[in-house]
Amino acid sequence: MYIPFESLPDSARIWIYQADRKFSEEEISQINDHGKLFIEQWTAHQQTLKASFKVFHNLFLVIGVDESYNDASGCSIDKSVHFIREIEKRFSVNLFNRFNVVYNQKNQNQISHFTKLKKLLEGNHISLETKFTTTSLQPNKSLKINGW
Repeated sequence: MYIPFESLPDSARIWIYQADRKFSEEEISQINDHGKLFIEQWTAHQQTLKASFKVFHNLFLVIGVDESYNDASGCSIDKSVHFIREIEKRFSVNLFNRFNVVYNQKNQNQISHFTKLKKLLEGNHISLETKFTTTSLQPNKSLKINGW
């Protein structure tokens, strides 16, 4: 059962996939359509999942499940990974490279391999105050993907 992303409770289980390039507005529209269709059909042990899908900042694909309704299981999580792999193929993008980081510079999102961060810092392209994102969250931590 698809619900608007903003309707997910704070306790929702969240998966974040970071693209290795920015998506165009047309791609985002298509990805959102595919995401909504996937969520509408997504189940765990033949039980409907109350879930959502959204693209943030032209870079992040986010899936959320309200597990107070029904829990996501191993097979349902496998289905979501299969869906993300389909998005990768269809749009020629990598969503599983955890070595890329996104940072905000002059209100623009930039993507860099983490091994290049030292050179960016030394060249004053980024500073110790530069805001970075992470695709891994700890339980009971807030997701602040909208407000950096």
